[in-house]
Parts: sequence; structure tokens; C-alpha cells
Amino acid sequence: MFPKTRKHFLMTNSEIAWSPSSEVAFVTQTSESEVDRLVDDGMLPSRFCKRSQRREFDLVGTSVSVTINHDLKHLLTRNARKVAIETWMESHYSVLLAEYQLPGKTISDDVVTAVSSFDMGTLSVNLEDSMGRMANRLKKILQVHETVICDPEILGGLPVIRGSRLPIESLLATVDEGVPFDIIQDDYPFLTPEMIEHARLYQQTHPRRGRPRRSEQPE
Repeated sequence: MFPKTRKHFLMTNSEIAWSPSSEVAFVTQTSESEVDRLVDDGMLPSRFCKRSQRREFDLVGTSVSVTINHDLKHLLTRNARKVAIETWMESHYSVLLAEYQLPGKTISDDVVTAVSSFDMGTLSVNLEDSMGRMANRLKKILQVHETVICDPEILGGLPVIRGSRLPIESLLATVDEGVPFDIIQDDYPFLTPEMIEHARLYQQTHPRRGRPRRSEQPE
């Protein structure tokens, strides 16, 4: 149907970022159960989901798929919404993915506009408002990934501020105790208010599962 797009998709598919359902839920302002339901109902293209120890999702493709399904829920049948997701994937996915992978990882407004409309036979779909909001939240997640990392070689894989051994859990606990930023910065001169915001969003989108684990103090 779209041979050039299909070829481009196959070339870029190996470079996508995989995320937990909690990040997709934040980007789409839905719930993790709604993300998982898209898989369980056979609505999400299989290439957007993989399972290792848990389900992981292509953040770009899955976020748009959830948005399409959510916005068209009261207008189209489930099968029609599935076709809408597949139509968008075939026609626009590679365009948005390419923008997602640009240096600096910014998704421009004109690209959002360009990939927000598509035709399904006699029906034209326009999701510009929803996809614009989704793109803004996607940018926030990308900024979080630039700030917070999990590396098994650093404190056993605890989330830390990139380039340091400062666990975000310890950092946020200190902030929540009311310690002024300038006092915290005396100990960690590299720290910025934006890093604290990113750490907070990471904690929000990566809630702990099961029994809490003892946090380690930075060396």
C-alpha cells in the first residue's frame, strides 16, 4: 500500500526506544491498563510491543496508537479503530519516528500537524490537538531520559542523575524534607532545578513494584 514508507519503517525499526506502559500512559494521559488493553484486544500492531521480563512498548508508535483508539472510541467500532491505527502507522509512523530521532530530539509543530490527519476511505481523521499535546509530553519524557539513567554498573542499577552516583530517590527525599536548593547544590554543583524536575517525573512514571528496596547512599 505504501512501499516507500514500509521500507523506511523497516530501516528505522531497530532504532526505536522501548518504554514501560507507565511512560506511554503519561504521554497519552491515560492509564497503564488502557495501554495493556490495547494489546490484549489485538488492537496494537505487534511491532510496537515486545516482552522480555515484562511488556515494553515503542514509545512513539504506541502513544499515537493509544491516542487514536482513545479519541475515536465513541465514533468508530473496535475493528475500525484498529484499521485507523494501521493506516496511521503505514502512512505517518516513519515521519514522526524520524523527527523523534533528530539530534536534540525535538518534535516540531509542523511535523505534528503533518502526521495528525489521515484518510480511511470516505472518512477523514484529524487528531492535531491530541497529538500536539502528546508530542509535548513525549518531549518531557525524552528530557527525563537525558537526565536519569539506570546502569547495572552504577549502584546496582538504581536510577541516578546521569554522570553521577546520586540516586534520584535520595535527591527527592532531600528536596521533600525542605532542604533549600542552594544547600543541595553545595554538595552536587552540577545539579540544576530542571534535573530535579526530571527526576520527579522519572519517579512518577516508574513507580516501584512490589516490596520497597533499600536505597543505597552515593559514594
